[in-house]
Amino acid sequence: MTDKNRLEEIKEIYRWAIENSIANRIADSDIEWLINQAERVQDLKIMLKVLGERNQRYKQALEYIRELAEYDEYENTVEQVYNCTKKALEETE
Repeated sequence: MTDKNRLEEIKEIYRWAIENSIANRIADSDIEWLINQAERVQDLKIMLKVLGERNQRYKQALEYIRELAEYDEYENTVEQVYNCTKKALEETE
């Protein structure tokens, strides 16, 4: 069971317990806060994955630029660097 599925199951059980007036050992507001925090974690995991992919594209672009700089025999090195950085930045929009 994934974390997201487990969270959804816990939320359903919690809501059922509230609807049926089953006493909690933890205050309702604290449980709601915990659920909100878990949801935020899920959102942050997604953001982290997206940022990791973006970082990988930037890293690849920088490695390509470094290679171009090492072999400065190309007449159009500046143009190649410009095109590479432009492409990497466009993919993030």
